Amino acid sequence: AGLGAVLGATNDYDSAFRLGQLCFQAQEKYGLHAGATYGTYLLIDHWRRPLHMAFEPLLKAFEAGMKDGEINDAYWCIVTYSCFYFHSGLPLSPIKDDLDAHCRDMVRYGQFMPLRILQPYVQLLENVQTDSKERVKVEGSVIKDIDSFITVCKVSKHYIGLNAVNICELML
Repeated sequence: AGLGAVLGATNDYDSAFRLGQLCFQAQEKYGLHAGATYGTYLLIDHWRRPLHMAFEPLLKAFEAGMKDGEINDAYWCIVTYSCFYFHSGLPLSPIKDDLDAHCRDMVRYGQFMPLRILQPYVQLLENVQTDSKERVKVEGSVIKDIDSFITVCKVSKHYIGLNAVNICELML
């Protein structure tokens, strides 16, 4: 998947996509691996196929990763699924409760890197589903203090978490 991402970055999308397909074939032959699944979908597959086609495989890889003890890779599957779902144009209300539960579980399993990416999206869902006039900030019951959240991301050099906040604020 990493080499496919490099090829994609050089605009060789066809070769990148073919490498991604090889990753999927290897997973079928040798067994599903959550890390390879989220990596291939996140870095390659979306260049040639609609985002929604990744939903089922990512959720399946999450289940397999949790079963096999690949907790970190499993939760990266959830983050990838969530980001793709957000950008797919589908109604958002069906996934809110599931994402809330995943956030709680990420805390329980100590998965703070993926959590810091998922939390702004879950907070955004809450903000847009209420009649709150405070929609300009990604803040509420999930992220109680956005400034503290941003400070934690900066101190831990979690730039993808900061990027998630920026994307969510732009969506508001």
